[in-house]
Amino acid sequence: MRKIKFRAWGSKNPETSNKKEMIHNPFYLGGGINDFFDERDIIFMQYTGLKDKNGEEIYEGDIYKSRLNTRFPYTLQVIRWDTLNQCWNPKISFPDGTMGKFHLGEVIGNIYENSDLLK
Repeated sequence: MRKIKFRAWGSKNPETSNKKEMIHNPFYLGGGINDFFDERDIIFMQYTGLKDKNGEEIYEGDIYKSRLNTRFPYTLQVIRWDTLNQCWNPKISFPDGTMGKFHLGEVIGNIYENSDLLK
């Protein structure tokens, strides 16, 4: 059974600062979520239940660097939920039909803190 976890991107104190940051385990801060965040300006990202080759937890919105084998260049992909296929993307397919080999790549950032990686 996988853990249901989230992280959040937003401003902790929007009245005093517009600085946004990544908050891990936002529901464990104590008090209501609205006591800490401006609900109009927060984005939640769900944990996929998967880890990369370095043991790093993979969350929705992460930038994932992978390649099928040494003959191919690295690709950068954003982790998203695919509602049609009911799985986390990218789903990596191999000739033998195996899928979900997330342990072959690594998380190198996320779309909120490291959007420059995608350019």
